[in-house]
Amino acid sequence: MIVTNSSISSLKVAICHEWFDNIGGGEKVLIELAGIFQNPTIYTLWANKKTQGQVNFKIKTSFLQLFPSKLRRNLGLLFMPLAWSRFNKELESFDLVINSSWAFAHTAGGNHPRKISYIHTPGRYWWYPSIDQRTQRKIPDILLWLLRKIDRNFAQSNDSYIANSEETRTRIQDCWGKESKVVYPPVDLEFFRQTSATEVDLELILGVGRFVGYKNHDFIIKIGEVLGKKVVLAGHGPLAENLKNLAIKSTTEVKVIDSPTNIELRQLYSKAFCLVYPTYEDFGIVPVEAMGCGLQVLGLAKGGLMETVKNGFSGTLVSELELSAFVKKFHELPNKPRAEIRGTVEKFDSHNFTQSMIRIIIEKLN
Repeated sequence: MIVTNSSISSLKVAICHEWFDNIGGGEKVLIELAGIFQNPTIYTLWANKKTQGQVNFKIKTSFLQLFPSKLRRNLGLLFMPLAWSRFNKELESFDLVINSSWAFAHTAGGNHPRKISYIHTPGRYWWYPSIDQRTQRKIPDILLWLLRKIDRNFAQSNDSYIANSEETRTRIQDCWGKESKVVYPPVDLEFFRQTSATEVDLELILGVGRFVGYKNHDFIIKIGEVLGKKVVLAGHGPLAENLKNLAIKSTTEVKVIDSPTNIELRQLYSKAFCLVYPTYEDFGIVPVEAMGCGLQVLGLAKGGLMETVKNGFSGTLVSELELSAFVKKFHELPNKPRAEIRGTVEKFDSHNFTQSMIRIIIEKLN
């Protein structure tokens, strides 16, 4: 069977997505991928019922769904490859298997001949624990070694890897010894371009993203305190209450918005003076959304921001996560016209992602 643009949507497709407990950057990729096909089946290690209610997917979960939520990412680490392998027999019946992976989802489907793995990053827990320290305790060195060995061995079964950035492409090579193509994640720039004529609040700095440790939202509050600026933090996650407590104690005005809608985010991007993003990201969809609204970015000069922020034009990047350095660079923000900032991120539009993935899928299947 020759697959074409017109016939691709009718394929029997499985998308294996790591876990589905909220709507973040990885889930936005999943939603865009699923939209290419008519009735894809989503396989995931576990799913949150509330989050499932926000999408109309056929979702199948693994036995890790039965684990208490606090244990899944920690004690469940070693069970993840096993959980994915339990789907392999069932996945054989699909025309195409697409993996959306930042831990072990890339192992799903085993040696399926028509498998494509979209990699957000090789597992940061074991390859780059200094970047993402969300585990409740330090992973012992022997366990790190074992996880890396398991991960690298499984990675050899596939040759169709897609990286979400040049940063991730380098990690795939370093961790697994595998080549990959770069397809940047989808950003709905059409939506974020529809900004209202909101008056910019020069005293407002904005932080957006999951409320987890490595996003450094507490650091954004400190920046606001030193500068004497108002701070708005918008997102969701396990540290929401901690941040609300810090907001109450802060010497500056801090507002925490839990689970904002996209419309609320667009309004915040339109109103703020800058987005502060002190995060080492694999790619980072949030800064691109912000720049799509014309908002300049003050961010960390590492990872994906090196590819998305035009330093000295659409924002300013800081070499280290150091308070005085961020405060100094705040005063060096270029403050370019918003229309010009929007023009720097057009290549990250959702349409480009979809068309790139369709080309890769057709090439793989034919």
